[in-house]
Amino acid sequence: MRFNYGASEPEEEFRKSVSSEAFFGFGIGRYGQWRSIQRCVCSVGLELLPQLFLPVAVAGGSFSMSYTPLKSILNQAGLLTPAQCDRWSEAWRRSVESGGTEPRLAFFAREAGLAEEAFLQKLASALSLEFVDLAKLSIAPEIRKRISTKVAFQFSIIPILDEGGVLVVAVADPFDAAMLASVQFDVGGAVRYALATRAEIEKALKKYYGVGAETL
Repeated sequence: MRFNYGASEPEEEFRKSVSSEAFFGFGIGRYGQWRSIQRCVCSVGLELLPQLFLPVAVAGGSFSMSYTPLKSILNQAGLLTPAQCDRWSEAWRRSVESGGTEPRLAFFAREAGLAEEAFLQKLASALSLEFVDLAKLSIAPEIRKRISTKVAFQFSIIPILDEGGVLVVAVADPFDAAMLASVQFDVGGAVRYALATRAEIEKALKKYYGVGAETL
């Protein structure tokens, strides 16, 4: 299937309008990684595209997309207001610059007075994604091998199953563009994302990959 980017505006103008904090969250540059963005858009799965680019018009195998900011998605999910997103995003950036390691959505959840699990469950419902209980799953060795240990530990993600040739990957932040691009590079095929808390993913990584595997 072919993606028709920026049908409502030229690609050059579209990519100039997309800032690092707006497209899939933080972590991707305004210009230099545009091709990586294109590739990771193709990997996120059709169920997520309507939430990230509204509306999505299907015509002859092409998608015409208009951009929807992350804060609008979180606002529509009833998780925070645009003003809160702006304020907490800035606070999270300052925390990271000072050496903080708290994930962005976990930071938002704490500021909103919610447990990360409750926050992600609500987000999953809004995005029509599955929230998974990793403790109840048994992940086969051949599934674990679909994503490298380095990528799994770097982004705190874990592949959990294959559904008809589509790899399902549990993540705590489905808006991390660098993660999306790295997963697509590793998998080289169709990927669908499910949500799980960062703590549960890290427990699963240690269980299935072993303590110290992140140093490999």
